[in-house]
Amino acid sequence: MSIARKIGNLGTALDSAALSTFLSKGATDGEFDTIAWGDVTGKPSYIDSSLATQLFDSAYVQARQTAVSSGGLDSAAVTTLIDSSYVANRAGTGSSGFIMYNYNATSGQTAFQDSDTAGNVLSYTADGILVYYNGLLLADEDYTATDGSAVTLTEGADSGAQITIGKWNLTGSGSSSSSSAVWYGDRALSSGGFTPVQGRTAIDYWDMTTPSNASDFGDLTQAVRIGGSGNSDGSRGLWTGGQSDGTFYNIISYVTTSTPSNATDFGDMTTNCQGADGASDGTYSVFGPRNTGVSMSNVIDYVTIQTPGNATDFGDAINSKQAYGTVSDGTYGVYAGGQQNDTPFYSSMDYITIASPGNASDFGDLSAVRGYHPAGASDATRGVFGGGYTGSTTVNIIEYITIASPSNATDFGDMTAALFFRSGHSNGTVAHFAGGDNSSRVNNIDQVTIQTTSNATDFGDLLAGVSQQAGLSGSPS
Repeated sequence: MSIARKIGNLGTALDSAALSTFLSKGATDGEFDTIAWGDVTGKPSYIDSSLATQLFDSAYVQARQTAVSSGGLDSAAVTTLIDSSYVANRAGTGSSGFIMYNYNATSGQTAFQDSDTAGNVLSYTADGILVYYNGLLLADEDYTATDGSAVTLTEGADSGAQITIGKWNLTGSGSSSSSSAVWYGDRALSSGGFTPVQGRTAIDYWDMTTPSNASDFGDLTQAVRIGGSGNSDGSRGLWTGGQSDGTFYNIISYVTTSTPSNATDFGDMTTNCQGADGASDGTYSVFGPRNTGVSMSNVIDYVTIQTPGNATDFGDAINSKQAYGTVSDGTYGVYAGGQQNDTPFYSSMDYITIASPGNASDFGDLSAVRGYHPAGASDATRGVFGGGYTGSTTVNIIEYITIASPSNATDFGDMTAALFFRSGHSNGTVAHFAGGDNSSRVNNIDQVTIQTTSNATDFGDLLAGVSQQAGLSGSPS
C-alpha cells in the first residue's frame, strides 16, 4: 500500500519525443539512461488505419489463407466452417465465477465487506482473490482475507481510495470436482433416528426457502438410528450405515432428491458401523471414522455418488471416533468434535481433500469438547456446527470456520434450545438444524444464515420428535 502512495508522480503516457532520452545508452557505462517519471508526458504514437492498410493489405492476407477450393477463403466459407454449433461445442460449460467488487474507502478504513458500490455482496474462497489499491495489486501481507466475507487492510486507506477485489472459483485437485460443485439444494431431507423406537425408516423433507413443516418423502431400506452419514451431489442423496437394536449395518441407500419415494440400495460400506458422518464435493461421498460395533475405527471410505457400488478405502482419520459434525466447501471435508464410546469427547477438527484419497490432517479446535453429533452445515466457504454434548452439559452453541483456512472455530450465535444429535442441512445460503435430544426428543427446525453471525430462529417442525437422524439437502426439481 505504501508503494501505491509513493507512485503519485507517474506519467500518463510515453510520447515519441521522450523515446530518444528514455531509451538512450549512457556514454560511459553503456547502460540505458533513466528519466524522472514526472517528465514523461504526452501521448504515444500509434498506427492509424491508412498505415495498417499499407502493412496488411488484401494480398498479404490472401497469401496466408488456406484455400477451401480456389481463390482463398470468403465469408460464406467461414460461416460454413465456424457456425453456431462449432462455437457451442467448444465453449466451456462451467464458469470461472470471476467477479469484481469495488469499494470507495473512507479515511482510515481497513475492513471491506458486505455490499460494494454496485450492491454486490462480497463472498469468496480464501486464496481465490486479488486485492487492488488504486489499481495497484497488493501483496499478501498488505491484507487479511480468510473468512470468505471480508477483506481487512493492514493499514488504513486514504479517503477516496479505490479498493477493488477480484475473485474466482478454485478448482479441487484430482477429479472434476470443484468449489463450484453443488452438493446442496433447497430441499432438505432427514431420515431414520430414535423416536424412542430404536430404529426408524421414515424420511422427512421440506423446502428450505419457505418456513413450513416437514412432509413425508418415503422410507429407508432399513430402520436405523445413529445413521451418521447423509450427503448429496445436489440431485442424488446417500445415507450410510447405522444401527438398530444393537445390530450394526453397512448399508448405503439413495434417493433422487426431487422425487419423493422409498430409498434404493446403492451398495455397502467397507465396515458395519454407526456414527460415520459424510462429506461431499458433488462427485464423491466420503464417510469418516465410525463405531463398528466391535471397536472404534478411524477408517474413511468413499463412493462416486452417481455410480452405485461398494465403498473403497480412502485413508484414515486422526482419531477413532463417532458422532461428530461434518462440513464441506466442495474441496475440503472437515470432521469436528465427536467421541469414542462414552468418553473421551473431542474438540479437535481434522480435514481431508475430498478428491484426493489420503489420511486426514489437523484443522484446529472447537471452543470446547463436543460429542453426540454437533450438527454441521456449510456453503462454499463457511461451515457451521450447532449443539452437541460436552460429556456433562448439552449446549446451544453455534460455531463456524472458514473451511479453506485451518484454524480454531469462532462463536456464531446460539440455537433456540440446547440440543444434541440434530441433523444438519444447507442450501448454500441458510443452514437448518433439525430435531435433537436433551432428555426428550424434539421436532423443531432451527435456521441461521450461514454468512451472517446471529442466533437461530424457528423455521418449522419435523413429522415427529426425533434424534440421531441423518440429514442432507438437494434440488427439488
